Amino acid sequence: MVAAAIAGLPGTAQAAGATASGTPQEVATLPAPAVGAYRADTVWGTGATGFLHQEQGLPGYTWTDYASGADTHVAQLDGVTFNSRPYYRPEAAGGDMFAYWTPTAAGTTTVKLTVGDPAGDSWTTYSLPTGVFGVVGVNGTRLLAHETDGPHLLQLNADGTTSELTLSGLPDASSYTFTAPSLDASSGSIAAITAAPKPGTTGPARSFLVDLGTGKAVEVPAAFPGGGRLSNGYLYSFVNGSTTNTLTSLKVSDILAGTATTATTTSFTLPGTNVAGGIAGGQLLFTNTTTYGAPVELYSVPLVGGGAPTRIDPAVTSGLQFDSLIPGPAGILTVGGTGTSQAVQRFSDAADGTLATAALRTLPPPSATTATLSMDYGQVRQVLSVPQLGGTTRFDLSTTPLAAKSADSSTFGTGPAQNGFLATAPGPCAVDASCVRIVDGSFYGYSSVTPAGVANAGGLQHGFGAGATIVDADAEFEIVNSGGTQYIWDPGQNMVSSQTVPVAGAALWQGTLWRTAGPGRIQAFGLESQFYATPLKRTVNTGASCAPSEIQVAQHWLYWSCGSAGPAGVYDLSTNAGISVPAGPVLLGDGYVVRHDAASGRLQLTDLHTDSVGATTTLATFPASGPSGDDRHLTWTVDRTSGDVAYADSANVVHVLTPGVPASAVSGGVGTSMQVTEPGANLQIGGMLSRPVASWHLVIRRAGTGQQVRVLTGGPTPALYETTWNGYTDSGAKPLDGWYTLQLWATPADDPTAPATPVVGATASVLVQQGVQTFHSFNDDGQPSLFARVGADTRQNAAGDSLVYEGDGKGGLFTQGMAISSRLAANYGTVNALIPFGDLNGDGQNDLLVRMSNGTLGYFSGLPNVNNPAAARPITIGRGWTIYNQLVSVGDLNHDGHDDLVARDNSGVLWFYAGNGHGGFASRVRLGGGWNAYTKIVGVGDLNGDGVGDLLAVDGKGYLWRYLGNGHGGFGARTFLGSGYWIYNALVGVGDLNGDGRNDFVARDPSGVLWLYRGDGRGGFAGRSRISGGWNSFSALY
Repeated sequence: MVAAAIAGLPGTAQAAGATASGTPQEVATLPAPAVGAYRADTVWGTGATGFLHQEQGLPGYTWTDYASGADTHVAQLDGVTFNSRPYYRPEAAGGDMFAYWTPTAAGTTTVKLTVGDPAGDSWTTYSLPTGVFGVVGVNGTRLLAHETDGPHLLQLNADGTTSELTLSGLPDASSYTFTAPSLDASSGSIAAITAAPKPGTTGPARSFLVDLGTGKAVEVPAAFPGGGRLSNGYLYSFVNGSTTNTLTSLKVSDILAGTATTATTTSFTLPGTNVAGGIAGGQLLFTNTTTYGAPVELYSVPLVGGGAPTRIDPAVTSGLQFDSLIPGPAGILTVGGTGTSQAVQRFSDAADGTLATAALRTLPPPSATTATLSMDYGQVRQVLSVPQLGGTTRFDLSTTPLAAKSADSSTFGTGPAQNGFLATAPGPCAVDASCVRIVDGSFYGYSSVTPAGVANAGGLQHGFGAGATIVDADAEFEIVNSGGTQYIWDPGQNMVSSQTVPVAGAALWQGTLWRTAGPGRIQAFGLESQFYATPLKRTVNTGASCAPSEIQVAQHWLYWSCGSAGPAGVYDLSTNAGISVPAGPVLLGDGYVVRHDAASGRLQLTDLHTDSVGATTTLATFPASGPSGDDRHLTWTVDRTSGDVAYADSANVVHVLTPGVPASAVSGGVGTSMQVTEPGANLQIGGMLSRPVASWHLVIRRAGTGQQVRVLTGGPTPALYETTWNGYTDSGAKPLDGWYTLQLWATPADDPTAPATPVVGATASVLVQQGVQTFHSFNDDGQPSLFARVGADTRQNAAGDSLVYEGDGKGGLFTQGMAISSRLAANYGTVNALIPFGDLNGDGQNDLLVRMSNGTLGYFSGLPNVNNPAAARPITIGRGWTIYNQLVSVGDLNHDGHDDLVARDNSGVLWFYAGNGHGGFASRVRLGGGWNAYTKIVGVGDLNGDGVGDLLAVDGKGYLWRYLGNGHGGFGARTFLGSGYWIYNALVGVGDLNGDGRNDFVARDPSGVLWLYRGDGRGGFAGRSRISGGWNSFSALY
């Protein structure tokens, strides 16, 4: 199963020298991750000269000698799993001998008893009838067996057989039921057993001590409560009551001698669960826990004299479920200590009979070795192989981000800072090495192969079958090989491309899949979300006759190899230069390759940034690991994004170095949450960068004009940047409707004082609607509108209807069939003038002025209701407007932010009406006479970029004149633009028709051809270009 993460946006890096060439330098040293203050240890048995235990980092079971501290691996116990319950774990059997029982296997009629000496690793197994169990003593030679017909004493012979021995002093088994015996681990020869009367037998239960050496049983005085345990020459009973704990004891020697009469009893109060462990130094040692999960603390209480119990430091940390204190001939052993120091502790009788405490074995920190090292976007991930108890291994993941980030940036998932154990097992790591491999690059964090059925593996998962390997990963996709087939996996969607192919050399870089396409050929495919398409983007010819089996891509560099025997090379994707490099395991960086020489141990970097093999520098020297010396991503790695190199030394300290090779220009992408936005909508913008940056800013410009309207800034980020545009300009104003470009600029993290440069590939476009409509536009995309009145009835429209045409942004027009009916405002009279106007009432939408035949001037807020034209009601502005023979929407003539109107009366006087932004005009102002010399007066909006509306006028000779608005409600002197305009029977200032941000006009000739005159932004126009014919079917254009 493969577990991983997602996200990212594509981009393609280009060669550039962000930093100068230099000597590699160590820029970070990461201390070895702490995997624990001390090793875990479980004591299984306490002997006379040593103890049997399991210690983290040591294989299987170990016998440690008390005197010398020497360790001996008990190989005969390899594969044996002990149960922590009595009998099914090693029990002291006298001296250094131990015995343990193996649960009865299904379908068998025997039970196994194994007895042996771990010091000499000599063991004998005895087969006994099912149901038999008991205790072994006398140096492993005697078994007090509990059988269905009562107790038996057996001789354990060296050849694995048993012999019945005489057992005397016990009542008849026909009248009593016997409990399981228990052994005094300190003596190794005295056992306790209890006999309870069967039905028909009168009297109380009776307790006995049995000497396994002589086979004689002695009854315990009736004064002692039933049952009890043996420890260090005492028979004791410990009752953990709800409020009071009671300890009762008798000396074994007194019982055997028949002199024991009265038991010693003491009581004390200690809340919690108290579990007796054994007797040493005249005191009972017991553990105390107050609540589940609370620390286990060790206490002692005297057998004689009573008194409050004494807490003993250190606290107990033994891992056994039932008994944390393990008694034996040499005392009682446990594992305990402070939070930072732990040891195997022994409690025994001092020479004066008091309690002696000694630390037999101080537990050092766990051993660990670096199993995997990866680095991506300045983030180091190190996996340590940490041996556990019993010889198993767990893998500790530590993640250290080195690249700076800020609140408006993000990085890929970090994972745990330390002690985050991977739910994984060893698997394929490099070409021929084995380790736990994690692959960086996915949006949410690392990816790894997890064995099927592992519980709580977490993350995003997909089952690819046994033997799956992760070839490469980028932000959104991963390459996975499994069963001879190569898959492309989108973890975020948990989708696998249906275009599966046989396993081949392949790599990913920022949304592009590079894959071997045959001998000498590598193809690049663009990966789209959910695999809607994988278009072929590029083909690279290596010049070799072999098919590359391995591909790596970093920035604008591509490494290919045809196996360990070669050939191999590096291809500069920006210059198309090929560079031959020696075969063998290498990692590709930004303009260099790194290899670890197995013979010398030297980690060597070769500079290729000039498209030729440059100097080779030794970065470090350390032994190679992994089969065949291929230890890529085991103890060293290359960050193909930040450009750094990292390696781990023998102490697991990670060293990070800059390569001293010029870095590529930052590349990346710009993604938006929507392609259409509006003021106040909060457009989410973000993307992935090819390497860490110190800062960035996003410039938003109006398409066509390049006018900058907003700059959004951000701080350092390793990989991902995020920002929000509220749809307003830097000054807080609404922008014009239409398309806007977004361009990201950045300063690389490795050169933070350098000026920002455009991020390669990091551009996008977004359409702003509900902003300020542009001149002569009646839609939300910023494109101008042209109204054409139908001259004669057609199947679709009646004479007098007006069709609405929209600009296509390329100098053309199209219609979606929308028409303004001639029956518009029928109850108000005939419309004899229709003037496309700006925003008359301040609602942000352009309006339509209409003049009725009775002289009433009104307007529609936006376009009128075309579905019910007769019900459309214009808003009245005033009456008496028949005195004017031409009404012209000129734009903002007095620079107050409101569109204005000019009108020519029948005497040729031109009047100025300033719009008030509330649906009306101020009183008229006379601009001058003589304007009846012009056959056409046309409002064209702002022609020269000064923000003031301008006019065009055609005189009787066909001369075209320009009047530039002066910003004060008037015009400057006229300027001659050209002649021959008498040929046109209609001329309309249509706004920006070709999307260059400059206002244009269209003109119709007598043959019905519509021509475009493109504004040059300086008040003039380029030569005309034909739009289309057939426009003579319209009686008017406006």
